Amino acid sequence: MSDFGQHHRGIVERFLRTAAVVDDRAYTDINPITTSIVTPSRSSLSASGDYEPAPRDVRRDLNTEVLVRSFSTYGIVCGVVTPGVQGPEDRKERQHIVEVGRFADIVILDWHMAGDEIPGQVATRILLDILRADDDGRLRLVTVYTGETDLISIVLSILHDIRKELNREDYEVRANFANLVVECKRYCRIVVYAKTGTALPAHLEDKSVGEEALVEQVLGDFAGMTEGLLPSLALTSLTAVRDNTHRILTNLDGALDPAFLTHRACLPVPSDAANLVISQISAEIDGIITDAVSKYKPADINAIRAWLVTKHGNDKTYSLQFGDQSEDLSVDDVVALLKCGVDNMSSVLSNKQRRDLFGVLSAVLADADQLEEMSAEMIDKRFAWLVAHRVVVGDSPRILQLGSIVCNRGSEQGEFLVCIRPKCDCVRLTEPTAFLFLPLVKTDRTGAPQIVVRTGKRERVRMRVLMRPILYDFAPTGDRVEFTKNGDGEYSVNDEMDSKFEWLGELNADYAQGLAHGFGSQLSRVGVDNSEWLRRKERG
Repeated sequence: MSDFGQHHRGIVERFLRTAAVVDDRAYTDINPITTSIVTPSRSSLSASGDYEPAPRDVRRDLNTEVLVRSFSTYGIVCGVVTPGVQGPEDRKERQHIVEVGRFADIVILDWHMAGDEIPGQVATRILLDILRADDDGRLRLVTVYTGETDLISIVLSILHDIRKELNREDYEVRANFANLVVECKRYCRIVVYAKTGTALPAHLEDKSVGEEALVEQVLGDFAGMTEGLLPSLALTSLTAVRDNTHRILTNLDGALDPAFLTHRACLPVPSDAANLVISQISAEIDGIITDAVSKYKPADINAIRAWLVTKHGNDKTYSLQFGDQSEDLSVDDVVALLKCGVDNMSSVLSNKQRRDLFGVLSAVLADADQLEEMSAEMIDKRFAWLVAHRVVVGDSPRILQLGSIVCNRGSEQGEFLVCIRPKCDCVRLTEPTAFLFLPLVKTDRTGAPQIVVRTGKRERVRMRVLMRPILYDFAPTGDRVEFTKNGDGEYSVNDEMDSKFEWLGELNADYAQGLAHGFGSQLSRVGVDNSEWLRRKERG
C-alpha cells in the first residue's frame, strides 16, 4: 500500500462505525456442505465468452463470532440479521432488512439465502431496495460474501439487474470482472468475495477469504472508493462531527427552551426562529471541524507529497505549457510550489508564468484517467462551483432571495440572473414585490466578477456578472416567494408577467453579499468634471 493509501486508510478507520451483515446461516454451526457438480449455463460467460465456472458449492455457514470480533477491533459495531424471507416477493421482511442496511456504513450480503427459487433472488431484491432508498446519492459499499463458486456470474447478474430495474439515464453502471466489482455512479461499489474454503478457479483464488480477512478487505475497498485529498478532508470533518455530537448537545440543552420560545414569540415571522439556532449549530460544527483538521492533518503538505507520488510516481516531470513555451518541474518543485505558493517561486517561474499558472496547473496534476472523463478546465469549474454555492438538499424550500441563481425561461434564449435583493427584504412579504437581479452572461474573458453556474446535470458554465440591474415583480406564496417542484424535479416560479423563472442554485451568503456590495459600491461613485489632462495623469 502506498504512503498516501496508508494515510487515507487511517482516516477511513476513524470514520467507519457500523456494519450490517445479512446472512441466513449466521447462527448455525460451521459445517460447509457440498453438492454435486452442475453444468454451467451460457449466462455464466463473460463478455468475451471465455469464462468457464468451477463446480458450485452451496450455502456455507458464516463464522459470525470471528466477523463481529474482527470489526470490533476497529471500533465498528457489526449487526447481524438472519432474514426470515419466505421468498423473493416477501416485501415486508425485506423492508425490515433494508432499514437496517440503509444507515450502515458497510453492508455485507450472502448470495444464496432461504426463500431463493434460484440463488441470488432474495439478495438481489434487498440490494435493489437499498439502492432505490439511496436515490439521493449516499456513499455506499456493499459486499457479497458467498459460498458460490461462480463469482463472475454473480457480477453479471448484479450488473444486469441494476441496469434493468434502475434504468435511468443518469444512473451509470459498470463492471470490473477482474476485481469482481460493480460500480454505480461515483458513490456506490458492490464487491464480491467467496467464503473461506470455496473452490475457485486459480485466477480468483485470492477472492476466497475468511471472516477476519474479509474485514481487512472491506476497509481497503472503502478506502479505495474514497481515496483523495478532498475526501480525506471530508471524512475527517464528518468523523469529528459524529464524535463530538455530545458537545453540541451540551451547549444546546433543554434548559434554554424557554428562551428559545421567547425569541420565537417576539419575531414578526415566528417560524423563522429555528434559523438562529441552525446558524449557531453551524458555528459549533465549524469549530469542531477546524480542530480535527488541525489535529489529523488530512491534506497537509506531507499528505500532498504522498498523493503526488501515488498518482504519478517519484520521478514524474510536470511539464507546464505556457503558450508555445514549457517549463518542467520535478516533484520537489511542485511540493515547494504547493507549500510556499506561486508568489514565492520566482527562482523557478518567470513573473508571467506565475501569473498564468492557474490556467495550466490542474492539467498536469490530473491523471490520464481523469482527463479522459473530464477536461482540466471542467475540473476547475466544478471546484469553483462547489466552493461558491450553498448546498440545498432534499425537499428544503427554494426561496427567492439574495444569492439565488435563476434562468428566465420566458426570454428568447434563456436569461441567467443572480438575485441581489437583501435577504431580510425577501421575507414578510404581503404583496407583489420587485426583486433586483444582475444579469449573467457566458464568457471566456478574464476580468469582472465571475461565477460558475450549473446549467444542467453535468454542465457548468463560467459567467460574467454584469453590473446592469434588472427588476422583476413576484407575488409571494405566504410571506415569501417560493419555487415549486414539477414532475421532472425542477423548481420554478412565475413572475407577475407570467414568465417562468427556473431555480438553478444558491450562492454562499458571503459570496452573494460580495456581489451586492460590488454593485452598491458602483452606485456610490461620484462623477466629477475635471481637467482631462489631469485625469489622464491620475490614470498613469
